[in-house]
Amino acid sequence: FPSHDTTRALTIPDAQAQDKVYDGSTDAVITGTLTGVLEGDTVTVGGGGQFDSFGAGVGIAVTSYLFL
Repeated sequence: FPSHDTTRALTIPDAQAQDKVYDGSTDAVITGTLTGVLEGDTVTVGGGGQFDSFGAGVGIAVTSYLFL
């Protein structure tokens, strides 16, 4: 089989942290659609995120920790 080693950008352009109820943690669930995957390839995304504050509020920053 011929080799097709090509670098390709994989992105999640619509990634966003889901709303959460106050539970005393900073855990965040990140959702979105992975783009740039070639047909026939299987790519799995794992990880999550962390809110900068455990308190309730609007516009709290989130850091994502996603990996392939």
